[in-house]
Amino acid sequence: MGCVCPYLRFSKLFLTLLTAVILFSCTDNLDQLNEDAKKYVESEVTRITTGWKQGLLMASVYPGVREEFKLQTVNQIFFLYKKLGALQQINDITGQVAITRTSGSDKTITGTYQASAEYENGPAVIHISCVMDNEKWYITGFRVNSPVFEDLPPVSGEPAEDDNEPADTAALEKEVADLLATGDTIAIRKNIKKLKTLAKIYEASGSDADLIRMLEKILEADATDLSSQFKLATLLAKNGDGAKAQEKALQVYNFTEDEKLIDQARQFLKDSGFQVPPLPEPAPVQTDIEIVMVPMGDVNMQLLYELRVLLQEKIGLNITLSNHNIDPGPCDRKASEPFLKNVCEEIRKSLSQTQHQAILDNLDATDEELASSEGQSRYIWKYFSFLGENGKKYRETYYEALLLREDMEQYLAGSLIERLRLAVPFGENNKVKGYLGVTSKGLYCPTCNFLYGNAEWAYGVISYDGFLAAHNNEGDNRPRLVKRLLKQALSTANFMLGIPRCNTPFCARAYPHSLQEHDAKSDNLCPVCQSRLAQFKKDRVFETCALSLCEQGNALLKAGNPDAAEKCFRRARKEAPGHSQVYGMIGDGYFAVGRFDQAVNAWQKAYKLNPKDIYMFNMGLAYYKNDAFQSALDAFTLLLEKKPDDAQVLGWVGTCYARMKECPKAISYLQKAIAIDPGDIDRFQYLAACFNQTGQTDKAIRTMEEMAGQFPDHYIGYYYLARQFMGKDHAKAIKNFKKTIELNPGLVPAYEMLGVSLARDGKREEAIGIFKKGITIDGNHDSLFNSLGYTYYQEKRYDQAIDAYSQALTLNPNFALCHYNKALAHYALEQFSLAEQHLNTAADLGYKGSPAFRRALYKKL
Repeated sequence: MGCVCPYLRFSKLFLTLLTAVILFSCTDNLDQLNEDAKKYVESEVTRITTGWKQGLLMASVYPGVREEFKLQTVNQIFFLYKKLGALQQINDITGQVAITRTSGSDKTITGTYQASAEYENGPAVIHISCVMDNEKWYITGFRVNSPVFEDLPPVSGEPAEDDNEPADTAALEKEVADLLATGDTIAIRKNIKKLKTLAKIYEASGSDADLIRMLEKILEADATDLSSQFKLATLLAKNGDGAKAQEKALQVYNFTEDEKLIDQARQFLKDSGFQVPPLPEPAPVQTDIEIVMVPMGDVNMQLLYELRVLLQEKIGLNITLSNHNIDPGPCDRKASEPFLKNVCEEIRKSLSQTQHQAILDNLDATDEELASSEGQSRYIWKYFSFLGENGKKYRETYYEALLLREDMEQYLAGSLIERLRLAVPFGENNKVKGYLGVTSKGLYCPTCNFLYGNAEWAYGVISYDGFLAAHNNEGDNRPRLVKRLLKQALSTANFMLGIPRCNTPFCARAYPHSLQEHDAKSDNLCPVCQSRLAQFKKDRVFETCALSLCEQGNALLKAGNPDAAEKCFRRARKEAPGHSQVYGMIGDGYFAVGRFDQAVNAWQKAYKLNPKDIYMFNMGLAYYKNDAFQSALDAFTLLLEKKPDDAQVLGWVGTCYARMKECPKAISYLQKAIAIDPGDIDRFQYLAACFNQTGQTDKAIRTMEEMAGQFPDHYIGYYYLARQFMGKDHAKAIKNFKKTIELNPGLVPAYEMLGVSLARDGKREEAIGIFKKGITIDGNHDSLFNSLGYTYYQEKRYDQAIDAYSQALTLNPNFALCHYNKALAHYALEQFSLAEQHLNTAADLGYKGSPAFRRALYKKL
């Protein structure tokens, strides 16, 4: 099988416990257990090895052995495992469960399995050992064998020997007793692992009294260990100390940030006949203004209930909790991605160019590869390797931070708000003035170092991911978590109401630069913000709500639902009467769907309320799109009085004059616009056209040449220049048509004109090839077939000419010139009756042709 990669195995302590047992068979349902274990193994192999995420493995490791899975080792090994690539399929799973019992009644169920699988870069066998605890399977060992690893250096993944680990329970008990006897709380907390290990031994042996004593000592050193608090509560209740059990369970219920533990504590209190603290009730507030708080994904509902009460009290508006949970969809990135990038950049800054290049050379990598997360990870690892012993401390810290972030999902704030907007549009309830999404996932924006919340008009989203104790190396404290989230909710909700940012120090809405600054802020609004909020309630102008309604209406217009859109617009005008931006957005919506009259009406109202140039400019565009050139000219001329040197306005004035056939005026304005800003190709086109219409051919050609020079990668300048030379200078026409086709190979008219120019220049065979190439692009182009036929005719290839003409006439039976040309070809083949037929058809369609040809044909009939 090749090189055996390191085996991640469970602790010697766990092995010791399992060796002092008697193996039983057939006393339990082994077949069913084996099937369940196989399904678990298949699920874990798929989940962990599909993307080779070490964080997924660590999440499935049995808590009793998790500390033996050395973080550095796991990360290093998985870095090697990733060489296998993506999982293709699992071929076979073999293995068996074993049930062991101690001399008492307790039993332990374990399993050892091998999964044969195919990966993108080769086969592998995954060895997994597992254990069942409380009806749930956990991983206790994980190893991968594959020939793919043969060219990789061996890496020791065996857990390091702990010289301080006692050989037996008695030795551990003595060590813990000596530690506790010191009374040194700092030392006890530093060595809390020893107390927890001894507690596990007592739990496994069923020694409740010893376990209670040890749990109490653990909590004396770390009262925030709420899992131990809850375990102690259940033991105390079991052993008849109900009052103390209630006290511990209430502490868990009131302080844990883990929703599952909240539920467990609540159920325990109910089952034990203890009083469960009631959910807080919101204070009575003004109810005609409502903000709806919407859970997004897997969120802690207890947290939302508590937040709702406090937010309603602080803001003095009705806060309701939606029963509609929105799926946030796939995350936009993992938190590990920006972390890797930042660490890599900081390392790069600390190194000289020579040091940096030495790492790249050792990795056989380039600077470009550092743009990827994989490249950054390799670079960081090699940097720590270069540091040798000095890098060990930093490496451990780095991997702990990386592992913490590896399974943390982050969403681009704007994309999450868009999902919220689509999921909960404004409806019939006119009291609702905004929607506030709450998510447990992280938020980010491209220009932010961190982000706790964001708002876009009446929609906002806040995240408590960055406030969690687990993400900040803190003990659980839900009141602190609620307070942190409340401050962000106050800030975001005020933004949603259109109240500007606050610069008062320590106001709940002041912008923090770190979590420490966020914690230092008050959870109250400062007097300035309170005054602005009070004025908002008094004025009852809901501009952000109106703008969100306009956005909703514009989306409905694009979806082809104008009645629903107009309903949104009516409410928007009612929510914020007299606000020009509302009318401006309505105009934008109508313009986007080609309803130019309604767009003009909306922009006229916006301009009347606030005479901004953009509204007048937009009116000019709408008039122009509606072919109302004089009205468009009036609007642009009015702007020109204020901005006489604005190239964009000058260009539109000139364009309007051009469309009105007033070429001398158009030329003057277009030339001024181009002189100021030659970056608009349309101005060149209209200027050249005006020169042509006024007989200034030379100037038209110079304008087109200037256009081609200004836009060398755009076909249009070469195309119009070629057309200008067509029939006058074959060489220049051919050159520019070829350049046109090079830049725009799909422009079929250019093939026909190039072919005609080639034929006129005597290059008929080349012309025939060009016509055929154009036909392969567009076989429905009747004029191409006609030109091809005429070139064949000139080459005296009359049968081929007739075939080409026939195809043209199939596409367009009323093509008069083609009928006439076909008559010429039939005449050349002495098919005089057919020639007469097509000649007469051409005449009937309005093309008389040459009288001499008609006389010659009649002589042959």
